[in-house]
Amino acid sequence: MSTREPAQSRRRQMTVQAFFDRALLNPVEWPGKTTRLLADSLLDQLNRASSPNVSPAELYHENSKLDRHRISGLAAGRVDVAAVREEFIHSRSSSCRGPVAGLDDISGQIMDLIDSVIQALDIGLFFAVEMRVVTGSGIWFHDPHSRQLFQLIHESRSLDIVGEALHLSRHMDRSPEAKGPDHVYLLLIASFARNASLFGERGYRRTLLEAGQLGETVITYAAAGGWTTRLTYEFADRSIDNLNQIDGIEEGTIAVIDLLREPV
Repeated sequence: MSTREPAQSRRRQMTVQAFFDRALLNPVEWPGKTTRLLADSLLDQLNRASSPNVSPAELYHENSKLDRHRISGLAAGRVDVAAVREEFIHSRSSSCRGPVAGLDDISGQIMDLIDSVIQALDIGLFFAVEMRVVTGSGIWFHDPHSRQLFQLIHESRSLDIVGEALHLSRHMDRSPEAKGPDHVYLLLIASFARNASLFGERGYRRTLLEAGQLGETVITYAAAGGWTTRLTYEFADRSIDNLNQIDGIEEGTIAVIDLLREPV
């Protein structure tokens, strides 16, 4: 009978700080290197840009299968995932800069809605999925730790740009477009690289599922709070991604939620 330890236990465990040190400081491998003795989701992600490997989506169904031979190559098997997520959210909050949304009537109501959503979910879900609010003045990032809205982008045409992008799918469900003085959009932005560094190719699916969970929770609480809502998955991605100054590949817009406050 073999007494060899499983590969997972032989791999050195990582602290949360060690994970971030590797992600930030690990050198990129020589592009001609095509093999590695041990699989490593974090190194795969860090070296993807200089590698001949295909993107996660192209061979997703094959590469995302999980078994006892592959689990040792996942950083998630060697680090406290919940601690990584919480530390990232806390560190990101401490670096937030820019104007903070004042609690006028509409922003106060948006904050109440978002707060109720956060309380209903594990805050770790916001590791790879962000909520951004689109108003007539630009794009606002919601920080789940401080529970404040920080303005990321000044753009007076923000509502028009998102509205035009949504016209791509209006014929699909023929639902009316929400419009009014208190009309805003809530964007769900996913960073696939974050979950991929922990779960490998499987992180792609996890990010989509978490974005869907967040979207459905927003719709549920918004409807209960008297908002007219419409959740849209199909739209002109590049227009909205460009507005948000994201590449649309490793970080992209997953869903758009129309929010219109019903008159009291």
